Amino acid sequence: MEYSGGDTTQWPAGDTREQSSRWQGGMRLALSKPLSVSLGWERGDTLSAGVQYRFDLSQPSASTSTVPPLPSGSLGWDDTARALAHHGQIQVHEVYRSGDSLQLNATYTGQEKGTSSA
Repeated sequence: MEYSGGDTTQWPAGDTREQSSRWQGGMRLALSKPLSVSLGWERGDTLSAGVQYRFDLSQPSASTSTVPPLPSGSLGWDDTARALAHHGQIQVHEVYRSGDSLQLNATYTGQEKGTSSA
């Protein structure tokens, strides 16, 4: 609950909303961790409602990939290239060092989602 102390006559020009009451209220109900609903009463004559779904874009989403993981252990470059070709459908053409980075020149040989070949 809140009491609005603002003077509606000082609102920007063209804003013609009336204010039947200076009392306003609202509530929010969390249905689950990411989902909540809200309900409010504003200016004495306006009902407001809302649904909120929160998600974190910085967190990885669940993967739907059916590609098995690469084998663990220490692999040589030839073994790594073969494993990428087999498991990741990536054909490695060359591996080289560029400053502090290791660069791969490779081609994806698999099929993109939603496409098919004849």
